[in-house]
Amino acid sequence: MAVSWVSKPNDDWNVTGQPLIYVFQDLAETPDRFIVRVWESGTSSSEGTLIAKIYVSPGSNNKGVFDLSSLVDGRLQVPTITSNYTGDRFLMDDVLASPFSMSTTLEDNGQSWAARYTIKVGRLDTDGSEDLDTVNTTIYLTPGVRQPYEGLHPTFSQFYFDSTSSPDKGWLTTRGYREGSTRYIDIPMADEDRGIMALYSHSNMGITNFLYRMNYALKNAAGSTLATESDIISGTSTLSANYKGVVIGPSIMETNAVFGSDWDDTWDTCEIEPRNYTNQRLGATLVIKRDYRPCKNTPVQVAWTNWAGGWDILRFDGRAPKTISAQGKSYRRTPVNYEFTTSPAWHKSQPTQVNYHREATRSFQLNHNAFTASERALLEDLMRSRKVYYRYGTDDFYPCVVDDNSLVIEPAGSKMYQVSLRITQAQPIRC
Repeated sequence: MAVSWVSKPNDDWNVTGQPLIYVFQDLAETPDRFIVRVWESGTSSSEGTLIAKIYVSPGSNNKGVFDLSSLVDGRLQVPTITSNYTGDRFLMDDVLASPFSMSTTLEDNGQSWAARYTIKVGRLDTDGSEDLDTVNTTIYLTPGVRQPYEGLHPTFSQFYFDSTSSPDKGWLTTRGYREGSTRYIDIPMADEDRGIMALYSHSNMGITNFLYRMNYALKNAAGSTLATESDIISGTSTLSANYKGVVIGPSIMETNAVFGSDWDDTWDTCEIEPRNYTNQRLGATLVIKRDYRPCKNTPVQVAWTNWAGGWDILRFDGRAPKTISAQGKSYRRTPVNYEFTTSPAWHKSQPTQVNYHREATRSFQLNHNAFTASERALLEDLMRSRKVYYRYGTDDFYPCVVDDNSLVIEPAGSKMYQVSLRITQAQPIRC
């Protein structure tokens, strides 16, 4: 008597926010219960810790069904901070010593970004004896979601860096390709913008080829190369350390983080191209296109975690009216002052209504009148994201909440769209 798999998820690497259905059976004799045990590990080299032991009753077809997502969804988080010599910083704010230093410590409240899960299935016999771990399998998971209309176990392979000829993008972004291309992703950014693009570099995460090198090429409007920079990245058995935040923001690239003194203010584009150890191109090339449009308003950048477990970013350069709203509690008191006096005193300036526990909130009405169809599609991901941050002008990024039902999209002609959106800072303003 032995348990065997009937079906299980296809990819070695996938996301937690979708059904992860395991079906198993025993062709010789149906047990009283199937026994499913699950281990979780933060490294690729060990099973880690046993986190669940579940008894599954056979169905009418004598098969057992187990959904791993009901157990693991919420156990992992997309990292928002990096730890280095400057202390804990938000990813987008950090000015790095190299483009990939963010891989040092990437955790949120002790929760890792990636984990290895080992699923072992055995049987409980009618006499009460347990025959454990007859069959087993392993899957690597990261936080993300897939939609029911995509079907059971939709592939995650478009985010693998697994072939030099594959059109897979590799980058953990939901931003679309350049029109007519499957190898270039255009991202317009102004000189003062900051940002990162996330990727995962580890051969055990369903990635056949190790990702070794990231090449930066700064070019002018004629396409001539002004400066180049490259950096080597490598994988490690610690899964959370393989989440790489690759610098794409001009205001960071011009520092020592990437180009330093080689930065050229006449730049027009910056191409960021991943390559393997034999210097062959992998995945899509990010093309940071300089945004020359004059902006008379204070721009606002919005960064959010997407359904693929990475980060996406948009810039709103329309007028962004700011609203400060306050709320608090008050109580009514007598105008007689008993403080610091030997006898009660009446002061006409003494308030009879006293405020306490008063806080304010800061909100912005964001506007932009020239989003492309690809950028418009990103807004759906923004609206449902669990983690959103904003940057007003050249300030740091702060957490915010996108107000429900505030997104308005109107055609603006020539395949462009006018967008308005309301956000509220997710931190109180103390009064």
